[in-house]
Amino acid sequence: MVYRKYCLRNGMDFPLAGVVAAVNIKGKAISDFRLRLTGVSSSPVVVAKAGEIAGGKRLGLDLIASLADASYAVAHPAENLEANARRRRSMVRVMTEGILAGIANGLA
Repeated sequence: MVYRKYCLRNGMDFPLAGVVAAVNIKGKAISDFRLRLTGVSSSPVVVAKAGEIAGGKRLGLDLIASLADASYAVAHPAENLEANARRRRSMVRVMTEGILAGIANGLA
């Protein structure tokens, strides 16, 4: 499981957006995949299509892009004083891509 958060300050700052990915690999294919978002709603957001998109596939660039798109599609943060909603939503995509690329590189 890997978690990243977007925040303006280091330390114990609350996330303006966060992404957590849990991946199980059997052989070279994904057997179980879960993706959740934080900081973009009043409670964690489940990226419901993530398991369906990833199931049985290898974690390559096309799959990473599809999963980043899926996370972006369900992220709808409200405006706040610390960061605008558009920036926070785009960070969900960036963090999803970064997490999954890191996992893929670790598998190579």
